[in-house]
Amino acid sequence: MIRFDQIAIAVPNPEKAREFLTRLGFTDWTIDLVTAKGKVGDNLSAVNVADLSFNYDMFNPDRPVEFEVINYETGNNFHNYLPCPIGISHLGYHTEDMLDEKERFKRFNIAILQEVRTLSHSNPDMPKGRHYHYCIFDTVDQCGFYIKAIKRIEK
Repeated sequence: MIRFDQIAIAVPNPEKAREFLTRLGFTDWTIDLVTAKGKVGDNLSAVNVADLSFNYDMFNPDRPVEFEVINYETGNNFHNYLPCPIGISHLGYHTEDMLDEKERFKRFNIAILQEVRTLSHSNPDMPKGRHYHYCIFDTVDQCGFYIKAIKRIEK
């Protein structure tokens, strides 16, 4: 069973979204400008840059959920395939075994829309050498949003 621990929204202006949500009382933000490379749609060597903001005080502290505000600044990315460029982007979960997750969705005939590995992060609090491998599964027809499997890679 998958246990989602991330919900992400796509916004045209992440700074404006953060400012508004901060005024609502959600003040614990981590900002990260991320460059990633990999497969997006049919492009096998896509590079994209995303402005990411993470909040950790929005949900019940006994069951932490990461809330992400995302805006792709450049490059081909899975948001190019969204019917609407703003709103719920994806629900995500962390995994130790990406191959198992890819097989899980393959059994349901769900395609991988984007599979990338991060190249760089601007977040100064991130442990040195940490990167991520993630897959975006094309589940919009089934549930109205994408599902993202996230594998943390420590150096």
